[in-house]
Amino acid sequence: HLISSLQNHNHQLKGEVLRYKRKLREAQSDLSKTRSRSGSALLQSQSSTEETKEEPPEVKQEPDDSSAQASAPKAAPEEASDAKAKRDEEERERERREKEREREKEKEREREKEKEKEREREKQKQKESEKERESSKEKGKHEDGRKKEAEVIKQLKADLKKAQESQKEMKLLLDMYRSAPKEQRDKVQLMAAEKKAKAEMDELRQRVKDLEDKEKKESKKMADEDALRKIRAVEEQIEYLQKKLAMAKQEEEALLSEMDVTGQAFEDMQEQNIRLMQQLREKDDANFKLMSERIKSNQIHKLLKEEKEELADQVLTLKTQVDAQLQVVRKLEEKEHLLQSNIGTGEKELGLRSQALEMNKRKAMDAAQLADDLKAQLELAQKKLH
Repeated sequence: HLISSLQNHNHQLKGEVLRYKRKLREAQSDLSKTRSRSGSALLQSQSSTEETKEEPPEVKQEPDDSSAQASAPKAAPEEASDAKAKRDEEERERERREKEREREKEKEREREKEKEKEREREKQKQKESEKERESSKEKGKHEDGRKKEAEVIKQLKADLKKAQESQKEMKLLLDMYRSAPKEQRDKVQLMAAEKKAKAEMDELRQRVKDLEDKEKKESKKMADEDALRKIRAVEEQIEYLQKKLAMAKQEEEALLSEMDVTGQAFEDMQEQNIRLMQQLREKDDANFKLMSERIKSNQIHKLLKEEKEELADQVLTLKTQVDAQLQVVRKLEEKEHLLQSNIGTGEKELGLRSQALEMNKRKAMDAAQLADDLKAQLELAQKKLH
């Protein structure tokens, strides 16, 4: 807005300067017309005075010519000052354009330098990779002779690594179990209890089979009451074991149902973790976008700052131009006042000259009347003489 107002003010000043120039030209033309009229009047008075042999006041024409000659050089420096102002403006614009071009060239040079640095870095990386390849080839040549010895060492190292990895896995499992939440611990405990119950069931089945085999063998051998008592005791033990087996099956089913529930909860937790990971990735992408936008905004801010500085320079130049134009306008106003005063003096001189002209005309009439009277007297004297 400030620049547009300054430009409008500048246009108005230029319009006023043009108007003052037109007024000056009109005043100069009026002056020249009045001078031509006064010159013609003076010529007429000179012709009348030559007849009466009286010297006319010709000295007053010279200051008019000198004033005309002075007004002409006054108009010339004004035009020269206008031309100088235009030239100064053009030179400032050229300097500003040259500065902008130099800035653009400097930016391009910086970009080219950065590109050259990147190329040099890539070349250095390629050279380093080639050196590494050559060193690896040389090492391979030296190691060909020691392959047989290295194979044994490699196998031993592989075994050692496997043992270390298994140890690490066990440690990780232990850490996971320690750091795991309550639900996972309960799940692990349930799985261990299930394994224990299965092992107990297998042991009970094996005992039942053993007892049945013993019963068969003893039934063949024994047929007395002791054998019957043993059989009853064995049957009672079998019933007790069957009840225990049924209870173990029920516990196993309960554990399996709990395992299903915990497995579902674990799957839900995994899905929740996947969703959270996706949200984290989206947040990271959003943060990356925000960072890039911030970098762009900083660059735009920098460019706007540079434009602001350039505009401030332009405003200063415009202010200097406006001050120069105001000085020119003041000078023109002073010249206009001088011209108006000159016109007033010219009009006064015209009045005085017209008065002198009328006086000369009266003197000429009187001289003519005297000449007629003298002629009449001469004629009368001649008649008397004759």
